[in-house]
Amino acid sequence: MVTGIAPAGWWLFAFAVGVAAGAVTRRLLVAMAVTLAVFFLVYTGVSLTSARLHYAAPVRVEENAPEVRGEPWAINTPGGAQAQLPAGALLVTSGWARADGTAVPRDVVWACAPTAYEYLQCMRDKGLHWFADYHPADRYWRFQYTEAGALALVTVLLSAFVVRRAR
Repeated sequence: MVTGIAPAGWWLFAFAVGVAAGAVTRRLLVAMAVTLAVFFLVYTGVSLTSARLHYAAPVRVEENAPEVRGEPWAINTPGGAQAQLPAGALLVTSGWARADGTAVPRDVVWACAPTAYEYLQCMRDKGLHWFADYHPADRYWRFQYTEAGALALVTVLLSAFVVRRAR
């Protein structure tokens, strides 16, 4: 995220890490290297682990497999439910699920049938439905405040450590 208030939280976090690294190492270049390493490890960890997707519980949309009439190549999405996602939605996951809501492993789904018509008919016969978990666009600021708040908390803790170390 490069817009909103989260970048300010990242800047404050990086500054606090730098001050704490300087307080511990008392060497400028070592503190700079530690700061860069810690910042990029934390930022990459948050980005690659998709931690942002777990700031709130996603919304789920479900749809039964449609009956295929006409040309099977006219089907763009597995169940057509992707078209129901609102504009700007952040997709968390999608796939096929059983009636109780448990996701079906992809290898089971792909082993069902080779063509689109047979594939969707197989999904219907097995009683599976297509689902998508997503975050609506109106959660943007909630996610910004959540991330900035978490970073502010870590920044305050690092600042307290530096004050205690300086005394």
